[in-house]
Amino acid sequence: MEVEKKFLRFSSFLLVIFLIFSAVGCGPSGVDRKAQDEAEREEQRKLLQEAEPSLPALPTKDAAGNDFSDIPRPPKSFRLSSDLKQEGGQSYGTVQYVSTATLEELKSFYQKELTGKGFKTTRTLEQSIKGLPGALLGFESGEVRVDVEFEEGKTQKNEKFYYVKLKRFLKL
Repeated sequence: MEVEKKFLRFSSFLLVIFLIFSAVGCGPSGVDRKAQDEAEREEQRKLLQEAEPSLPALPTKDAAGNDFSDIPRPPKSFRLSSDLKQEGGQSYGTVQYVSTATLEELKSFYQKELTGKGFKTTRTLEQSIKGLPGALLGFESGEVRVDVEFEEGKTQKNEKFYYVKLKRFLKL
């Protein structure tokens, strides 16, 4: 439960960062851009310090829930949460894992597995939060879109891991 709360807080932080970046350049005319930029950077620094992803320790078993039937779970992982729904015989929703595989192993795994199942890569984004690596991969096949998000975290004992969030969408 604590992990889910921290993840929700971190997800909220990412939304705030997105909104901040979306609003850059939208301020009233005549505002000192340098001062405004510095204020925004300071606010981002504060938010990043509060939202550093960490766990007390790595999980040793899966949390309750289900995995997607057509999207493989990451290697060296445990499920943190599962929010799956059904529509017309198709599942959609989000499943989140913690994996001790490296970022390159995880990205290669999903590129190979999903393209091998007929998915086409639609986007690749490298991202860094608080100097920690992360990435987003997007795939599509027919009426299904899949996003795979990777975000580095560390336990309180400084063990490195990746949050892996699988999101499956149905195109309507």
